[in-house]
Amino acid sequence: MELVLVGCSFFIAMVRSTWVKPLFYIALIEKLFFISLVLSNANQAFVDGFWLSMVMDCIICAYIAAYLWFCRTTGD
Repeated sequence: MELVLVGCSFFIAMVRSTWVKPLFYIALIEKLFFISLVLSNANQAFVDGFWLSMVMDCIICAYIAAYLWFCRTTGD
């Protein structure tokens, strides 16, 4: 559910520049928590299914950060 709310918030952030910075920090904390969960359980067998999603999450996070940075430098 949290991912849906963050995802919907990105659409609001496209038109409300005041949402960009807080949304960036919320998304960053959420993604870093997911990555830390995978890395802290790296020696467990069940984590094998999460490596690809962690890499994809990192790529998406970098893309979102670049997009928000671009919006910040060119907007308002």
